[in-house]
Amino acid sequence: MVQQTLKRAHAKIYRKAREIGISEIVFGIGFGLIAFIFNLVFHEFAHYAVAVLLGYPARIEGLFVFEGWTTVYADITNPTHLALIAAAGPMACLALGEYFWRFGRRSPFRYVAMILWFFGALPNLIPLPARDAWYLYNTIGPAWSWFIFLIAFGYVWARFLFDGVGPADWEEGIT
Repeated sequence: MVQQTLKRAHAKIYRKAREIGISEIVFGIGFGLIAFIFNLVFHEFAHYAVAVLLGYPARIEGLFVFEGWTTVYADITNPTHLALIAAAGPMACLALGEYFWRFGRRSPFRYVAMILWFFGALPNLIPLPARDAWYLYNTIGPAWSWFIFLIAFGYVWARFLFDGVGPADWEEGIT
């Protein structure tokens, strides 16, 4: 049901783009930019939502081209809460990426999943300073934080190896 809805939505957008003379390349770039902006907003909103659910006053302060940040207006002394807030963005992107990957079969919504995984989840799960996983690194230790990154990385690459992605996979979905 969901897969059919996504397929119909893409087909409708794609047909409309062709009617007004937009090439496939321009359509792909536009689709990718919209997906990238959606990824950034969704990632930061996940941080915000978890902070508010844990009882901290928070606000999304800024969204820039390759970066966004959510500010929590409280001193978070509980390291578990800090780790949960930090992990919310990447984990939400992993989960939503899986949704688009699974139900966007044979459509470009698979590219939305790739953007969510490669720009919203995986880079932020690398336990380095200025990344979301740095808080995990300081809370659960280096071994577990690298383990989480490697599991997520392996999972994403396994999806590519066993499912495939590309125009050949979704061409028939837009006819």
